[in-house]
This record gives sequence, structure tokens and C-alpha cells, in this order.
Amino acid sequence: MHKPPVIARTLTTGYAVAVIASLVAFLLRWPLSPLIGREFPFFTFFLATLVAAYSGGLRAGLLATALGAIGAAYFLMDPVSSFWVAAPADRTRLVLFLGIGSLISGFAESGLRAKERAMRGERRYLQSLESISDAFAQLDRDWRYTYVNARAAEISGMTVAAMVGRTMWDLFPALRGTEMEARARAAMSDGKPAHFEFYFPPFDRWFEQRLYPSDAGLAIFSADITERRRAEEENRRLLAILEATPDLVTTAAADGSVRYLNREARRVLGYEGDAHPADYQLLDGQPQWAARVVREDGIPGVVRDGYWRGETAIRARDGREVPVDQVIIRHSGGEGRDAFISTIARDITRQKEVEDRLRRGEARFRTLAEAVPQIIWAAAPDGRITFINGRWTELTGLSLEETNDLEAAKKVIHPDDAGRVFARWAEALANGTPHEVEWRFRDRRDGSYRWFLTRAVPARDEAGILTEWFGTATDIDDQKRIEERLRTSEERLLFTARATRVTMFQQDTDLRYSWLTNPLRGYRQEEIVGRTDEEIRHTIDDVPALVGAKRRALETGRGTRLEVSNREGGEVEYHQLTIEPMRDDSGAVVGLLGASIDVTERHRAEAESRRLAAIVEATPDFVTVARMDGRLVYLNRAGRRMLGIPDDAEAGTLTRQRLSPGWVYERTQRDWLPAALRDGSAAGEGAVLASDGREIPVSFVMLVHRGPSGEPEYLSTVARDIAGRKRDEEELRKRERDFRALADNAPALVARFDRDLRHLFVNRRVEAATGLPASAFVGRSNREMGVPEDLHAPGDERLRRVFETGEVQTLEFTYPSPEGPRHFHSWFGPELGGAGEVESAICITRDVTEQKQLENELRRRNEELAEADRRKDDFLATLAHELRNPLAPVRMAVEVLKARGPADPALIQARAIIERQVRHMARLLDDLLDVSRITRGKLELRRQPVTLAAVLDAALETSRPLVEAGGHDLVLDVPPGPVHLDADPVRLAQVFSNLVNNAAKYTERGGRIALSASADGDSVTVSVRDSGIGIDPEMMPRLFEMFAQAKPALERSQGGLGIGLSLVHGIVQLHGGSIEARSDGPGRGSEFLVRLPITPAAPPPARDADHGGGRTAPRCRILVADDNDDAARTMAMMLGILGHEVRTAADGEEAVRSAAEFRPEVIFLDIGMPRVNGYQAAERIRAQEWGRGMVVVALTGWGQEEDRRRAKAAGFDHHLVKPVSPETLVRLLAEVKGSR
Repeated sequence: MHKPPVIARTLTTGYAVAVIASLVAFLLRWPLSPLIGREFPFFTFFLATLVAAYSGGLRAGLLATALGAIGAAYFLMDPVSSFWVAAPADRTRLVLFLGIGSLISGFAESGLRAKERAMRGERRYLQSLESISDAFAQLDRDWRYTYVNARAAEISGMTVAAMVGRTMWDLFPALRGTEMEARARAAMSDGKPAHFEFYFPPFDRWFEQRLYPSDAGLAIFSADITERRRAEEENRRLLAILEATPDLVTTAAADGSVRYLNREARRVLGYEGDAHPADYQLLDGQPQWAARVVREDGIPGVVRDGYWRGETAIRARDGREVPVDQVIIRHSGGEGRDAFISTIARDITRQKEVEDRLRRGEARFRTLAEAVPQIIWAAAPDGRITFINGRWTELTGLSLEETNDLEAAKKVIHPDDAGRVFARWAEALANGTPHEVEWRFRDRRDGSYRWFLTRAVPARDEAGILTEWFGTATDIDDQKRIEERLRTSEERLLFTARATRVTMFQQDTDLRYSWLTNPLRGYRQEEIVGRTDEEIRHTIDDVPALVGAKRRALETGRGTRLEVSNREGGEVEYHQLTIEPMRDDSGAVVGLLGASIDVTERHRAEAESRRLAAIVEATPDFVTVARMDGRLVYLNRAGRRMLGIPDDAEAGTLTRQRLSPGWVYERTQRDWLPAALRDGSAAGEGAVLASDGREIPVSFVMLVHRGPSGEPEYLSTVARDIAGRKRDEEELRKRERDFRALADNAPALVARFDRDLRHLFVNRRVEAATGLPASAFVGRSNREMGVPEDLHAPGDERLRRVFETGEVQTLEFTYPSPEGPRHFHSWFGPELGGAGEVESAICITRDVTEQKQLENELRRRNEELAEADRRKDDFLATLAHELRNPLAPVRMAVEVLKARGPADPALIQARAIIERQVRHMARLLDDLLDVSRITRGKLELRRQPVTLAAVLDAALETSRPLVEAGGHDLVLDVPPGPVHLDADPVRLAQVFSNLVNNAAKYTERGGRIALSASADGDSVTVSVRDSGIGIDPEMMPRLFEMFAQAKPALERSQGGLGIGLSLVHGIVQLHGGSIEARSDGPGRGSEFLVRLPITPAAPPPARDADHGGGRTAPRCRILVADDNDDAARTMAMMLGILGHEVRTAADGEEAVRSAAEFRPEVIFLDIGMPRVNGYQAAERIRAQEWGRGMVVVALTGWGQEEDRRRAKAAGFDHHLVKPVSPETLVRLLAEVKGSR
């Protein structure tokens, strides 16, 4: 898990740092007294105050300031060895030092507190991101990962550390040129979120991607939807097979309501275009004799064996009775779902024509009327009842004659319904139109009133004259009661439809809920918050297992993931639950964070897949699925029986060529297979080859199934034995309308529109959300439905674009709700007709409120961190500038003493001490700024082809004085041949010089340091091993953190700020490498291993001629401008010693005047000068004709990249950072003279 650093400060540590820093500052300042006197008593103590304040905050900084003031007053100010400060100037300096030290301490304290607050907020935010089941990653503007959660690392197969800091394109080069790259770059450039589904071939996975751009970069949410897509693909294959079969395939609920009719069933029954008609009942619509067969033989057989076959009949929508050879299969619902049945029927009309004619007539009608549970009746054109079945008499006790008696009939009809019933019946008689009414009459058995639905239709002769009325009355009392219960639950369903699919919660260590969003169905927030799981009325199946998983997470500190089932209202929902421990700043577990996502649809898709597979296995037709090379992967039971192949024979041993006669296989390869590849399917008549050599004539449909890449993967064939009726049948129709999309179980609002923007279809979630049935939408537009203009106008505009361009459109909008504003995302897509025109459009709307909230929170956190980071950088840059300014004259004074001072051994030793300490302080400042750049991702590498030997030589050149000073034995072992790297040679040399310097510092005098390298494949490993103080195992986990130091370092004078290893770690990672530390413990030495990638050999970059080999350069006229008089004078003295003609200026205005009079060849300008600063002075000089050819050099304490860019824009030719070495000056002046 990626965690933010924990800032832990204690007074003891802060005070210890303050004391040690003050002591080091005094040891640095004391040797300088003979050289610079007592004019600058405090400048080394500023660094002590900085280190103490940055490490320990306000109190530590104030302590360091006080110690510095005491030490300077006692040892460095007159009178010495007294705390009395006699000189007014010294008292002023003392007061200024105390004031500035207090300001530095205050700024550092506020910075540390701001960073602590930001880090605590970031920790909770990151823990929330770690708890969600989706993958999440944050990229900066250079496409580098700045954060990935554990789920993202798990999906990618990498560790978090391996991903952070590297670009998305380096880690996943296969994303180049894909939709993901196009969408990501568009989001980054346009600043607009994106949402799409994306297939990634290297992982063979589908992902639902949500991209949210911001000023800091790009946030990516990725949900793995592979299983859903695979289930949908399998469903499409199975449905395509069922649609192609010439048999009538039906699925229905246990109550007989139809769920699905295949294409042939719709054609025969007259339900074309509607795959699940609501008014078709599987059993009630059957003829009497067929119903009796099914009830007496079929249903017991299905209950007993799960399978029954027999001859029955079905009734089409237009009233036709179709005799069929029918198979009925019972499917167990499983997993808490209701059982359902499927039927496979074959039309045997021709065999039953004689029986059909015999069953017609009045006898059939009366027999059927007496058998059905409804009330069946007939009436004359004037409304007089001529026939009514016994069900009426059984319920009311009225005979046919009494029924026609109006007064007698009124006695059984509910008083509230009588007037309405007779009025509607009179209206139907007058108009000759169908009659339908719901009403209640008294049941004589118990005296209660029951609801009935009466329907009557007029019968007319060929001349159109009404001859008779036929009607039914159906008992709908139970249905009415169910509808009443459904209405009471619609409010809960409406809330569920609006809510997000993600539930998030937090629990304390007692597992008591402290907050909750979007509770699962059946729960209310006020019932949960403040209680434990044991105290809540649960509908989750296994509460003890859930509580046990949470307790294990608290005890072990490790997250877990599990699935739970929730039973509420007779339905089962499945949720994937992710639980992660929540920790405080010390790392202790203080509670749990959890997130739950609804995976019910995935379970249902898998169950649907199994049901469809069972139907295909039970069909009497021959069904095969083969790879494109012809080898079979599946052969159903009917196919095995048709060909005489044993059930236990492996399908993989068979091929299409082996099962086809030669002429059929040749025709397939020449005609049918190319047609199927072109059109998706092909049909025809051919033959299959049985195991005994017989050719069995068949009619078949061949389907091509394509994979995610669009390439064909499988070929399925549905074939029927047509030997017995080949001469009597006509060719089946090849094309039907597209199968209507099944959307009722989608976790979104789904609607289909025609070109006039009228509804063609809405799913159940739309009905639940609006409280209106689907029939209220169909045929009407949103405007006609009374939707306000501001709500439907944007969606209507997107729909028009879909119909005009055929392109997908999206829309995000906000809708007010009692819980606050909800955010929604709508997707509008085209549905194409046979000619490729846009025939209709689909709209899918999802609630994205939670994603919006996460996006806003992420943006706010990024802004807070950016502001804290900016303040820290400004503080470090200002401090570095102020500390470099006094170092510059000290450095130049040492050089002057080296050139002109006496050869006294004591003075030579003192100069060497001062020179080393000045370099050490400058290096500490550079390291501190470099670490800051690395943490912000702004350290730029200047890569070039370089050899490892050249890098190590440069590193040892820097480190050798420290190694020799310690009397250590340095052993080298490098490969004899060149090892080529693509690297920044300066930064890489900085890595190895830091490691060697550390080895020299932390090894007792006379120790051994070994530097070795070995190449292995495409990488090289460099080892720096020493015999020094070793590393405590407790220090290992935070060895590479900023300001981390081993405890023994406090006892050594060479101890630095503790940023060297952090800097080394950052530079190595930027080079795509890694670093590892090893030690057997304190006193047993240590080893650092740096691994770097090797590149193919490349020609080394051209090197400039060395102009700085000597300590002299051709004579120049030079102007030095600096408001620090000591810095200007020591610089002029040094340049004069080197043989140049030098003048000085104390501010920018004087510098411009002197340049006009003196006309120097080179001008060294400080930036922060009074009256006119360095930038303004450079611009004024460049504006003059005489100043355009001068070389203007910025010599300043400001060393950030932004400072260099600003200097270049102002007209500077070079930018040098104080303190500058004489060698650098000589080399620069030689280049100037050489270019003229």
C-alpha cells in the first residue's frame, strides 16, 4: 500500500538537533575569526537555526537561536569571555539575529504544521482509495504515476513502488495507439472527464475506465468488467443459436408468464418484434386437451424428472391453434431465485390438420369454457347473456336466467362498482367496441368481495355485422393485493434507482459504525450508525462470518475482500465487500474502512449462461461449436445421437471435415463459410456424416462468433434432420428483426427512442424511478410526458446529434433530491438498421454522484499539497540564497590567501579547514534543494551515452580527498570492458560519491572500502562495501527517508543533514534503477547495491575543449556588482590576482553607470541588489548599443531552475551559483576570450 510519510516530532529530538547544530555552527565559525574578524559573528548560526527549526519546529529553532546568540556574544564579540555586548553595532546584530532566528523558527513551525495537517488528510483520503474495489491511479502532467492503490498494483502484476515515478507509457507500452491513449490525452488537454469501456490485450481483460483531469494531472478509476463482458458474450452466442433454430423456444416463470420467445416462436404465435410479451401465458392459453395433457402428464413428469416430452398444442396471438411436439424442462432457480421452465416445440400442423378440424365448433368452446378457471360467457348483440359457464354459478349461485335479471345481478355486484359496470357495458353495446372493466362481486362461499377483470369482444360475420359477444372474467383478487404491496415498496425502489452502486462505511475498534453512505437495500442509515453488526437487524445471510472477517482485519492489520448475500423482500443481492484497516499517524489500527459494490448482475449473467447452455443441450437439433481450424469444442446431446457418437467421446477429437460428406465440405469452404465470415451467419441445406457412413440430410444455420479484437474465433452450427419432411417444407426465412435488447436488469436507467424522439422502450428502473408503467412512455416524447424544458432539452439535443451523425454522445447533469443534489451521466448511442442507417437510439443514465465527490476531494487535496510544497520551496530557496551570500566572500578570501598568503603550516592547515567546510556547507545546500526537486518531480536529468567507468572516475575524484583523509584502503573491482549507460553523468557521479563519502565518514580510521561492479544481462550492479559502524536493523525501513540518520551519527563530527541517501534513492529511481542496503548489524559494516539498466553501445558525446586546465586566462576588463561589499572586494581581489582589470559596483544603478564608462568585456551581477536589481540592470545594459556584445554573468545565491530561466530572459549569458570556485571563473573567462 502506498502511504504518505508520517511526520513525528518530539521535543527531545528537536532539542538534541538544536544543540548539535549550534555546536557544529560554532566549530565552523571559530576558525574563521582570524581571517574575517568579528564582523559576521552569526552567519554559520543561521544554518543551525534552519536545521533545528526544520527538524524540531518552533521550540528547537528558538533554542538554536538562543545558543547561537549566547555563543557569539561570549566568544566572538567584544569583550570576549563575557556575556556583555559593548559595541552598539554588535548589539544591533544580536537583536537582528534573534529576530530573524525567531522568524525562521516561526515559518518552519507553520510549514511543518501545515504539512502534518495535509499528510493526515492525505492518509485518510488514501486509505479511502485503498478500500474501494476499483483500481485507482493518479498521474502528473508528464504521465508519471504519483499514486496507485493496491487494487491497481494487483491488476497490473507489479508493486506500488515499481509503478510510482514511472510513466504510463513506459510501464504499459501496449497502450500506445489505443483508445485509452486517445481518451487520456484528450482528457488531459481538454480538461473534460471521460468514461468508456476498454479491452487491454496484454492482460486479456476488459476495464470500465473513468478519467478525471485536473491541474495536477489525471485521476483514473478502473473497474475490471471482464467477467461481465465474457458472460454477455456467451449469452449473445447462446441467444444467437436459439434465434437461429427453427423450433419454437419459450421460457416462462413458474406462474406461466412468458419471459422469452425465440424468433420462430414469435413468428408462429404472432408476437413478432416482442421477445417477452406481457399478455401471453404459457399454460392458460393452451387448448383444453393440451392443458390437460400438460397438467396430468407433463407437469408431474417435469416435477419428477425435470424433463417431459409429448404432443400438445399452443395458441397463437391471432387465435390459431398450432399442434406441436413439445419438450418441457424445469430449471432450478438456484441461489435464492425462482425456478422457471422452458419449452422447445416443433410445429406438427400438417400431421394434426384432421384433428384440428374435428375439435372446432361449439362443443370445443363449451368444453374449454367449463375447464378453465375463468368465467366464460357469450351474449347476443343486444347484451342478453346466452351462455355462461359453471364457474359463475359456483361463485355467485345465479343461474343463466337469474343472471339476465338486472335486479338479481345487482345483489352480487359491489355497490361501488355496479353503476360503472353497467354504464361501461351499455357503452360497448352502443359502439360495438371491445369491453374491459375491473369490478367486484360477492363470493357466496365466504361472503367476501373478489376482484375480477372482465373482457368481451364482438364477433362479426363476413359483412361486418355484429353477431355475438364473447367474454371472460378472470379472478385478479390476488393480483390486486400484490399490486397494493408493490406500491408500498416503490419508494424504496425509487431511492435505490437514484443511489450509487457503491456503499462505504467506517467502524471503530469496537466495530461500531461511525458513518455510512448509501446503505444496502433493506437498511436505513439511522438504524446502523452508532451500532455494531450484532445490534442491527440483518438481512445478510452469514453475519457471524462477516463479523469474523472484520475482527481479523482489526487483529492482523491486513485488509480482506469477501462476497456477502443480502436477502430482502424475497430477493437475493450479491455484494463484493472490501475491508481495510484505518490507521492513525503512529501506524496503530484505529478502525475499519469498507466499500461494497453490487455484483448481482454478474451472478445473474452467469446463471443465465448456465440456463441457456441447458436449453441448447436439451434442444432436439444438432448443435456444434468449432474453432476456425475446424476442430470441434462442443457437440450437444441431440447431435451425438443423430451421428451415433457415444456421450463420453471427446468433442475435441472430431472435425467439421470428418463430420461432413466431401461435397458438403467443399461447398462449405467455397460458399457458406465466406458468407458467414462476411455477414456473420449463413444458412443452407446439406448433409452430415453418421458414424456408420450414412449421409443424413439437414438444414442448417452457421454463425461466426468474433472475439474482442473483432477476429473470428468460433463457428457454431445448428442443424435439423429434414429427411422425413424435406419435400414438404419451404426454405425458412433467413432474416428477422434484431433481437430487442434485454435491459430490465441493468444497473441504470435505459430507454430507446425513435427518430421523432418518442420512447420505444424503457426498462424497469425507469418505471421504478418515475412510478409510471412502461406503457405510459411508449409512443410519447419527454416533452409530451410533461418533463420540464430545462431537463429534457439537453438530452433531446444529444439524441438529434446521434440520429444526424451516428456518433455516441454523452451528457452530465445534476438533479435535486431530498438528500441533496445528485449527479448523473447519460450515454446516447445509435442502433443501426439493415442499410446502416440510424434506426433508433439508446440512452443509458447512471448516478455518478460518488465519483464526482471523489473527484472534488482529490482536487482539493492536490491544491492543499501543492500550496504546502510551494511554500516549502520558497523557504528553502530564500534560505539557500541568504546562506550562499556569506559563503562567497569566505571562499574567495581563502583563494586570495592561498595565492598571496604566507607559507605558514598553521595558516595552510587553517585555509584547508575553511575551504573544506565551505565546500561542505555548499554541498549540503545543493543536496537539500536537489531532494526538494526530486520530491516534486522537477529534477531534470541530462541524459547522454556514458560509460560506467567514466562515472565512477568522476565520483572517486570527488570522494578521494575524504577517503585519504580517513586513511582508508580503497579497493576497486570493475569489469574490464566498457559498460554503456544512458544517464546523466553528473547526477550519477553524485550518487556514487555520496555512497563513498558515507562509507568514509562512518568507518573508523584505517578501514577498508570496496567499490565493485558486475554486469548481468541487461543491467549492472555497483556495490559500495565498507568495514564501518554498520546499520541497526530497526533503521533499515526508513534508511532512504529524508533526514533519516542512524543513532551513532550523532556522535560523529561528519554527520550531515540526513538527506544524502534520500537524494541517492531519488536519482537512482529517475534513472530507472534501484538501490538496496545490507548490513549484518552495528559494528559489522554495510553494503549498498545500485542496479542500473545497460544500454547498447553508442558514440560518446563530443566534449568541449578544456579551457580551465590552468589557473590563468587571457586578460579581461571585468565589472563586479554586488551589494555585499565583502563579496565584491574578495571577488575583485581574486580576479586581480588572476591578472584581470577589475572594477566594482555596490548596486544595480551604479553597475549600469560603470558599464557605460568602463566598457567591460565581462560583467558579474548579483541579483538581489538595492535600487536596481540584477535583472533590471541586465536589461538596461542590453538595451544600449555598447552593451549588446558584453558577456553578462549572474552571480547569485538563487539557484533554482526558475531563477536560471528568468536570468536568461533578462539577457544574462551565464548563471553561476555562489560560492563559485576559481576554476569555474578561469574556465568561463577562457571561453569568453576564446569566442572573441
